[in-house]
Amino acid sequence: MCRSLNQLKRIALLLSAIATASVLFLVTAHADSGFPRANDAGVAEAKKVANLAQTYYIPVAPHCVVSPIGLMATAHASTTYPNFLACEWHWINHKDLWKSWVKEGEIIVNGFVTPPDKPGLGVEMDEDVAKKAQIPGTPWFEPEK
Repeated sequence: MCRSLNQLKRIALLLSAIATASVLFLVTAHADSGFPRANDAGVAEAKKVANLAQTYYIPVAPHCVVSPIGLMATAHASTTYPNFLACEWHWINHKDLWKSWVKEGEIIVNGFVTPPDKPGLGVEMDEDVAKKAQIPGTPWFEPEK
C-alpha cells in the first residue's frame, strides 16, 4: 500500500523520466484517481500510468478533451484498464458538431461508449463536417507531395 501521495508522485516522476514520451500522472490531495492523457503521452504511456495506479488501488479517469475519434481511441484503451473509473468529456457546448464529426453519428449512448468490433478504431471521420469546423489558417491533414 502506498505510504503517501508524495511517494506516488515520485514514482510517477521516475516513470516519466524513463519513458520515451512524457507521462502525465495527476494525483492531488483532493483526488484519489489518476488522469492519464493519452493525447499527450500516447496510448502506451497512458497504459503504463493506469498500471502504476492499479498497483496502489487508484482508479483511473482519462482526461479526454478530444473529438469522437479521440474518445473512441480512449474507450478502446480504457477497456484494458482494470481500474477504469470514468472518462472525462467536455463537448457539451458543441453537441451538433460532436454528433456529426464521425459518420457513425452519436457514439455516446446513455452515457456509455461501446467500442465497435469493426477494424481500427471503428469510426470514420466525416471530412466535410471536419473541414467546416476547421480553424481558419490551420493546415489540413494532406499527404506531403
